[in-house]
Amino acid sequence: KGGTALLSAGWKGHSEVVKLLLGAGARDIPTKFGNTALSKARANNHNDVLQYLLQHKPN
Repeated sequence: KGGTALLSAGWKGHSEVVKLLLGAGARDIPTKFGNTALSKARANNHNDVLQYLLQHKPN
């Protein structure tokens, strides 16, 4: 609830979805609690997603 598709994909570790969304111009917009796809990928040890987000800086 309240998050973006990119946040959900990062949270769940769906790297192909993250790549697709970023390719379509998605931005890593924080929730009202400050959560982002990057922070959730880091918290859940989704290192492939984390590295991709860091390399492609979606903001």
